[in-house]
Amino acid sequence: MGNNNNNLAKKKETELSEQCIPAYVVVTPAFNEENNIEATIESMTLQTVQPQSWIIVDDGSCDKTWEIISSAAVSYSWIEAYRRFKDPNRADDGLLLASEAEAFLEGLKLAFNTCPSPEFIVKLDADLKFGPEYFRVLFNEFSSNPRLGITGGVIYEYKGSGLVREKASSAHVRGATKIYRYACYKDIGGVLSVFGWDVIDEILARASGWYVNSFDHVHLVHLRRTASRDGRFLGWARNGYMAYYIGMSPLRMILRSLFRLIVAGDIVQSCGLAYGYFRNYFRRTKQLPDLAIRKLVRQYQWVTAGKSYDDRAVRSKNRKV
Repeated sequence: MGNNNNNLAKKKETELSEQCIPAYVVVTPAFNEENNIEATIESMTLQTVQPQSWIIVDDGSCDKTWEIISSAAVSYSWIEAYRRFKDPNRADDGLLLASEAEAFLEGLKLAFNTCPSPEFIVKLDADLKFGPEYFRVLFNEFSSNPRLGITGGVIYEYKGSGLVREKASSAHVRGATKIYRYACYKDIGGVLSVFGWDVIDEILARASGWYVNSFDHVHLVHLRRTASRDGRFLGWARNGYMAYYIGMSPLRMILRSLFRLIVAGDIVQSCGLAYGYFRNYFRRTKQLPDLAIRKLVRQYQWVTAGKSYDDRAVRSKNRKV
């Protein structure tokens, strides 16, 4: 009798667990990622909670990226490879042209064919590796906070032979690993295919009453250092330009650059940000045409700065304990 009760209890627990597994879709834009994407594919296939659909978009690669993702699609029914052909006459700076956002949106249309109303939408880069409980842990965070709209883990990068935590505010979720609650994604009107989309989405979410947070106890490893594709200085200069483009104030950029210099001790990163911003500021380069969004950027631009200070204080306190 006791064994029967135990079996029934285990069966009920399993059924409840299965009922709580959320339906989610993942879209991964990939450009020349032959050296990294296999680690990302392995991380996804080992997840304890797997997606309804994972669309990997080859965004005009000229290496073996397409062959790798095509092979993965053959091996796993829930993976779909999609090749995006771009206009060869178009300028080639994909970040400035928001090619990544465009690839994500194209891939998401395909994902909706399999799962029209997922509970969560994931934008995942093709140069990450992470543990098998990554998505399960973050979905538990969503369950704990009904107003959590966008989340992700904290990124670590290789520096020498060791891993170093990226110095970023927990109030910001890196564009490399965004998980959107579907209701939040609808509220903000989806991802905009504009330069700076991965900051604008969070500002629109906050303006709509949603909470945005990355969680320090959930980790990913970034296999290529942030802003390093064209050299680190130019990469961070592009980030500085992005801040100017979306409407961040000069004072905020000065403090951001100083913070990066003092906390990260990275003069290349700090100078790159300042150069990219003020070069365009003094030239009066064209900004994001949507004035309403630029005003929201000014309204919410200090959120991540304040949270960075709080995060640093908490980590310092924990080290002393």
